[in-house]
Amino acid sequence: MNTALEIQLVVGLMVFGISFAAQAEWRPEDFPNPWTEFNKCGQPRPSYLCDPNNIVSRKYSDFIEYHLNRVPNVTNCPCSTWHCEHTTKPEGYKIAIAVMTKMKNDYDFDDKKDLAFNFAYGLESKRWDFGSCENDIIILYSELDGMIYTLAGSTAREKLSLTKAGEIQGALLHFFKPGGNVGHGLASMVLNYVAVLRDEYFMPSWTIDGNGAASVQHVIVLPLAVIALYRVFEFLLN
Repeated sequence: MNTALEIQLVVGLMVFGISFAAQAEWRPEDFPNPWTEFNKCGQPRPSYLCDPNNIVSRKYSDFIEYHLNRVPNVTNCPCSTWHCEHTTKPEGYKIAIAVMTKMKNDYDFDDKKDLAFNFAYGLESKRWDFGSCENDIIILYSELDGMIYTLAGSTAREKLSLTKAGEIQGALLHFFKPGGNVGHGLASMVLNYVAVLRDEYFMPSWTIDGNGAASVQHVIVLPLAVIALYRVFEFLLN
């Protein structure tokens, strides 16, 4: 990936007393591939979600995994006409998520944004490589670094602009603050990103209430009822 979309939202997380199911700090070269090492990512099958420290609950993880796996099939092939017409099963965009306790800062980056970019780019270019024409998007969440970060290839960026991604993440930022529901935030982010890629997203309008608090309209915030409905549907299918 030669170009990238960078979104930085530092939320100042401070968490204590965590017991780690995997290593506490991660380098990009050591972070598992959720498609080939899904068991190390805490997933029961090949996936585009890797959460080796089990930060996201199983309920939300299943929901997120389901929708990430659908993205290539519910979005149009954005690559060259030749590629899309001559591929047996042309795929659309791909979104992958890396969730971890903390990034290991081997290069002493002063800015967490630079550390997140280095990590996400390392995953995309060396460890994961899910895109075929810069059509991939990586969402990175690092709990103790207080970082939610989006990196997109040049093709994906033609749809998911810096402005759109920033508005979506800004509207969902409260889910990533201390006490927030990270799984809920990531699930809502995925649904919004897919809406953008399918040209079904309406630009949000920010409003300020009487207390000076900002609110946003049109951004999808995933209801718990949707999670429950999906779980019932999954049970019936099985």
